[in-house]
Amino acid sequence: MTSPEEHRKIIQQFLDDINEKVRAGLLLERQKLVGFAVSEAAANLLEYFLHQKQVISPGFRVNHNYF
Repeated sequence: MTSPEEHRKIIQQFLDDINEKVRAGLLLERQKLVGFAVSEAAANLLEYFLHQKQVISPGFRVNHNYF
């Protein structure tokens, strides 16, 4: 079960990873990894939002493949 704090930590880790690749100019070379990070960050953002609104139960996972 992922807590809101864990969601925030995970989201920040993915954003840091994406920004690191942008700063290093590695978007083309690492586009699959960047795409995965964006997808996972989006899934975690959606989960965080839905948990905050109490629309989904704790432990519910959004599949990043939906993005």
